[in-house]
Parts: sequence; C-alpha cells; structure tokens
Amino acid sequence: MQQAVALVADSNWAMRELMRRTVETAGFLVLESANIQQLDVALRTQLFTTLPRVLLVVSVTLLDGGDALSRLGEQRASTGLSPPHVILTCEFGALAETSPGDLSGCISAGVLEKPFDFGLLQGIAYRCRTLAAGVQPLVVNAR
Repeated sequence: MQQAVALVADSNWAMRELMRRTVETAGFLVLESANIQQLDVALRTQLFTTLPRVLLVVSVTLLDGGDALSRLGEQRASTGLSPPHVILTCEFGALAETSPGDLSGCISAGVLEKPFDFGLLQGIAYRCRTLAAGVQPLVVNAR
C-alpha cells in the first residue's frame, strides 16, 4: 500500500513532468496540477487527507496566499496526521522577492529557484518521505 503522496503544481508542462519524474524516484505517488483550481481540487482528495506522508511541490505563481496549503495542514492536524511538507519553486531571478504566504500547518522544506538541480529536489523529497513524522528537514533555498 502506498504511504506517501505528492502533488507537483506548476503551469509549465515540461517543468511539471520533470519534477513529477524526480519526486516519483524518491518513492512518492505523484499527482499533478497546472493551475490554482486543479491545485485546490487535488488537495481536497482523500489521498492528501489520509496518507501518512504528503509532499507539495508548488510554484509560487499558483499560490493563493497559501490558503489551500494551510487548510490541508489544519485538516491533517485535526485527524492526528503529520503536516504536509512544502517545497516552493519560483522563476529565475524571483528568489529574493518570493513570499511563501501563510503556510501555517505545513512544514517548509525549501524554496528552489528555476533552473534548479533536480538531484537536490530528489534529495529533499526523499528526506521528507523518510524522516520521522512531523520532523522538519533541512530547509534549502537554492538557485
């Protein structure tokens, strides 16, 4: 039975595909979303509210202030599950201005500026899947 699920959310199909493949190699079942509406719907599915491990790799361009992410964190906390880990991605040159918004109820695992090393993404994802529930991984802000 699958114990870890991830959502890769980015409007760019090629980037989403590369990130999906990378996160899958870290042991996650991966779903994708291309826009804010798909992101919101995906986060409401049973997979994200019931499985022990959740990783969200989300482009800051798709965040609505983090409301959907913090709502998922609160829902998981109310059922005794560990908070979702969140990796934010941003466009080249936007790292300094990137504001994650409200990610309360979530564990920040890093901010990656495109183009980033997919080996780094895989390492962070693997760490999020294998650390004890609720333990915060090393936070990475990478260019």
